[in-house]
Amino acid sequence: MQNLLILIVLFVAIAIGWLLGRLSKPSKGDDAAEAPPALSRDYLASLNYLLNEHSDRSLDSFVETLEVSSDTIDTHITLGNLFRMRGEADRAARLHQNLLARPALNDRQNDQVQLELARDFMHLGVLDRAENLLRPLVDTSQHSDIRGASRELLIQLYEQEREWQQALDLVPSSLLARQEDLRCAAAHWHCELAEQDFRRHDDRAARRHLKKALSIDAQCVRAYWLQAEHYHRQQRYRDEIKMLERLATQSPDFAPIIIERAIAAFRLLDDEQGLMRFLDDQIQATHSMEAVIKRAELGIAREGITTVAAQLDALQQQQPHLRGIGFLALLRSRQAMLELSAPNNERAANMLRQLHDHLQRLDAHTPRFRCEKCGTLYTHLYWHCPKCKRWATIKPRDSVDPAVAQRETPAQRVLKTPSTSR
Repeated sequence: MQNLLILIVLFVAIAIGWLLGRLSKPSKGDDAAEAPPALSRDYLASLNYLLNEHSDRSLDSFVETLEVSSDTIDTHITLGNLFRMRGEADRAARLHQNLLARPALNDRQNDQVQLELARDFMHLGVLDRAENLLRPLVDTSQHSDIRGASRELLIQLYEQEREWQQALDLVPSSLLARQEDLRCAAAHWHCELAEQDFRRHDDRAARRHLKKALSIDAQCVRAYWLQAEHYHRQQRYRDEIKMLERLATQSPDFAPIIIERAIAAFRLLDDEQGLMRFLDDQIQATHSMEAVIKRAELGIAREGITTVAAQLDALQQQQPHLRGIGFLALLRSRQAMLELSAPNNERAANMLRQLHDHLQRLDAHTPRFRCEKCGTLYTHLYWHCPKCKRWATIKPRDSVDPAVAQRETPAQRVLKTPSTSR
């Protein structure tokens, strides 16, 4: 099936090239009106052999019959690309290298073939040769589309090599002003450099990169996050909390991980009242289930498990959330275990304890992050999606949908009201 599809695409390309060649020739009777041998029997036989064989001999056989002209160059480029798509980048590279050796290429065609050859080398992992081809195309090509494609490919190469400064040097400020995705990427390249500086204990250089990242992309979550981590390492926990509160206001989608970090800082300060206020504010502002759960956990010691479970039950009736339901099941099973702790109920208590343990394991292994571009689920946060290679597309999954949290519910008001009774 794959070979059939490739043959169809290739023959359509050949037919278009042949037809354009015929239309561009003089009328009948002119000595130059002979049709080019693009569809000769030898050519088609070699092409069929090439697509169905995987030996160098088949490629050599095709090259012997290869006639390169302005009418057929696109066909040969397409063929090389099809090889690369089939995972045969080495054969694509040989074909593209052969094209470059032909004198029939004009300036644009020569640039296009060099770009495709660079793609071949990227697939083969020969990154230095790919870079040697792409650099001149970015700097000197007279064709804006080829310059743009070459820059994009070279950026991918530098990201793969983790050469962040070279990637930044490749992108002029005028281009950043026009392309949002590129601004986001450049801000993350500065964050990568800041992390390197922090590891080298060069805090001043790291802060410069974070400042530059925010000047490029004022919404860069990672820059604020790295600054909060820096405050934490310096034991400046109040500054860390302020930075996290600012980040939660700006980027409520990240409330779940922000809350985890803030809880650790409040506990290091032994400030339980401040933590309770912070969680209440997050429930109001972001409707984060993480805040609801953490607030409930703290409330158990003050209000008792029965009261807190009832409050969460009321919340789930109005704003159902998978993680909230799982936590409620944990509370209910723990409550039942306490009530069934008498000797004659030991078997039932053991069954509930097993259910409790299973729910805890399920919660611990449930992917908490999702890429908004490709949909891949992750158990950890990545700033650069390993699958689709996009920056800042992975976010936590466990915020309550704002569409079902437009107003404060009675259950939220109950959760925020401290009680002295158990």
